[in-house]
Amino acid sequence: MKRGWITWDKLELPPDVFRMRIERVRQILGTHDLPALVVYTDIWRSNWGRYLSNFMPYWNRSLLIVPRERPPILLCALSPRVYPWIRSVTILDDIRPSPKLSENLLNVCADYSWKRLGILDLQHLPQQIYGPLTGSGLSLVNISAEPSLKRTSDPNELSMWRNGASMVRRILETELPRGPAKTDFTLAGRLERAFRRAGIEDLLLLFSDGNTTPAPARGTELTDVFSVVVAAEYRGYWVRLARTQAAAPSVKQARERFEEVLRKLGREKVSPAQVCLRNISGSYPYESTTAAALSEGLIFSADVEVPINGTRLFYGDTCRLGENGAELL
Repeated sequence: MKRGWITWDKLELPPDVFRMRIERVRQILGTHDLPALVVYTDIWRSNWGRYLSNFMPYWNRSLLIVPRERPPILLCALSPRVYPWIRSVTILDDIRPSPKLSENLLNVCADYSWKRLGILDLQHLPQQIYGPLTGSGLSLVNISAEPSLKRTSDPNELSMWRNGASMVRRILETELPRGPAKTDFTLAGRLERAFRRAGIEDLLLLFSDGNTTPAPARGTELTDVFSVVVAAEYRGYWVRLARTQAAAPSVKQARERFEEVLRKLGREKVSPAQVCLRNISGSYPYESTTAAALSEGLIFSADVEVPINGTRLFYGDTCRLGENGAELL
């Protein structure tokens, strides 16, 4: 669940960053001789809309239109009562109520006499939008997101991801040594409070009591040996980490196993049995991937399971595959 306050720190992420990104889109449009690019966004797929405009919806769907020669337009299925908030946290000014997104998009195209349209990752559009667009007579051109916009090599993006990962590490380092909670419910509440107060907008917590794989809290009793997996969204940037709480030698062994696997990624063949990988820099917050699918620049999370003294311990972090191999963000 999104927490009830999302803001924009313009010192952390200046407006000029978005102006440069919009200019990059316009260069792409010029190359393809297109009048505009359309970007789909919703609560679970806000990465690209956020990248270009800083818009992160609490719920519902929207279409971000980046014209080649006009200011960006947001076709928004949200209530107009939240438009002042949207304007305060984005570069957007032209926000149009659009309960029927495809119909409203076609109206915009008609108003500006657009016959061709670029769609970011056309094949990923929901069918309710894809169907009317493909049947409209418009010439639709697919623009592949990452190869075109190069988000994972953007220094401002990397800085924000690092900020989020550092925050999660810091909170876990503070909270986990405070002693075992009676149940995973208790620990979940304690962690939720710490993360939300620090500014985390969305949060998923999984727990293992040393006998099971990580799962949502369900009232399981925790001893002094347990693991926690955290997927957290900070300012629209998702990170995922796993940490184990146990005797110091066991924690050290789990961390060293993780570091050993990390050194192999991008250099040697690593089987799925050795590490669980998720792509964090795609259209979704995170989605399963494989070692063979990792490419330079990709932001991903890696988790390992380490059996020690009859218990199952989990350790992981958010990483980037650089030219010299995998490295922590």
